[in-house]
Amino acid sequence: ATEPEHSVPPLPLARRPVRSRTGRLASTTPRTDDPPRRHRRPCAAVARLRTALSGDDPELRASAVSGLSDLAGTLPEETRRELAGELAGLLVDESPKVAVNAGGALVRLGPAAVEVLRTKLADPRVRVAALEILGAIGPAAKPALGEMLAALDDADPAYRGDAAVAIAGLGADAAAAVPALERLLDDETVDAGVRYAAAYALGRIGPRAASAEPALRRLAESSDELMATVAVWAAVKIRPDDKTLFEGAIPRLRRALRGDGEMVRLEAAVALGEIGAAARSAVPLLELVAE
Repeated sequence: ATEPEHSVPPLPLARRPVRSRTGRLASTTPRTDDPPRRHRRPCAAVARLRTALSGDDPELRASAVSGLSDLAGTLPEETRRELAGELAGLLVDESPKVAVNAGGALVRLGPAAVEVLRTKLADPRVRVAALEILGAIGPAAKPALGEMLAALDDADPAYRGDAAVAIAGLGADAAAAVPALERLLDDETVDAGVRYAAAYALGRIGPRAASAEPALRRLAESSDELMATVAVWAAVKIRPDDKTLFEGAIPRLRRALRGDGEMVRLEAAVALGEIGAAARSAVPLLELVAE
């Protein structure tokens, strides 16, 4: 697959903790002996940090973004929406650090960031980042499902896969996407990465994607080891109480753990971990893979 057209590096949001890098945040701690100032101080700190977002120093901008991210949960809804607009603009910042911090802060703003992120899906420079952030926000990003579904038909295969992964972030709330995801899964002319992502999204949707389970069972026998691994995991997520699926899934996943492909082994390990106690027989293999 070709690289999608965007100037912002993909944001590993799920693995990147957002922490403050400015000591000025200590001054926002409320003081019980001074009620009027207790309420003014956080507002003043937010105003200073928002001003710093447009500063010339990229380190200062990055620190301001992190500081605002730390304060996100304390802000009124209107301020959160305004801040989301300012941070979304920083997704194209010349400093990758600022752009990454802005993405993490938008995730923390959650529902307040969804509307502005929907508009960013039309911007080729940041649409990949916007999709990833919406997926990380999770079910609260459901208002953007229409745009995510449209992205499944994009000309860029990598972006179509990104859209499927973002849909997965909505979980069961993305049930309306099941028919479109099934079409991708069944179309062997579609890029393999897109089909992997479609299978993954169906698994994340869970029991509400029950209509896809027969196709996933078939793909669990695929000669494509990664497809087989993702398909068997997804089928188990859709039918978590089906013992016959577990009986067939565990041997396949054990075989995948012995495979040559690192990604296949990783996906098999994740799938076995989610199956839980029923996959106890695979523990020695998991320990071997970990070494």
